[in-house]
Amino acid sequence: MRRCRPRGEIVFWDASTGISHDLRDDIPLQKIYCLVSKSNVYANLERSKKPSVLNFNLPNPRRWAPLFFDETAKFSTELVMSIQEERLNYSPPNHGYAKRLQSDLKDSIKDSMRGWRRGATSFRSDIGVQLTLIVEKLEQTRLEDRPPSSVDSNLPESITKMWTVFGFSLHFPFTNVEEILSRIESTEIHRNKNPQVEFGIGVRVFAYPSGLLSVWVFLCSLVPSA
Repeated sequence: MRRCRPRGEIVFWDASTGISHDLRDDIPLQKIYCLVSKSNVYANLERSKKPSVLNFNLPNPRRWAPLFFDETAKFSTELVMSIQEERLNYSPPNHGYAKRLQSDLKDSIKDSMRGWRRGATSFRSDIGVQLTLIVEKLEQTRLEDRPPSSVDSNLPESITKMWTVFGFSLHFPFTNVEEILSRIESTEIHRNKNPQVEFGIGVRVFAYPSGLLSVWVFLCSLVPSA
């Protein structure tokens, strides 16, 4: 959980997916019984434990009860020793692996879509370049804690004038290729039966310390405008 500045919104992060949720979302977390901050542990005294209805004003004694009242005791190294190592070593980002995965993943998506369609399937490389530029901007919004809507995800007018375009972006913390392919297949974008349909695909993999990989896939179908 994080309180964002300057407006103080509460954001919850799903550690297994890397996805953030605000209190208006239908988040996986259903009940909160206690909170652990860097300075204390707080028990929830409210009758409801549902995150969307809780008041996170921790100093309010009617809503939250602190475990520690003695400020000196809770930080005393004589009473409590940290089990965490003093120095945390993180492996550097593996950009070479990210680049290889990016190429392999793009090929796997194309091969899978051809198999799902069971027919001729054309991919526009020029559209793929445009989509890749868009997902690079989307990754930057994640780093800067900005909404994806702040990015212009429209293709150039020279393309949209000639084609009817339907598309979307997908974001994954990388676990395996099969999971990504399953998510893409569930969108059913490959089921477009128009005999003139073509597809565009942009794939970008961003490497971070400790082997973390952020994967973006932008897919679209293009049909010639009448």
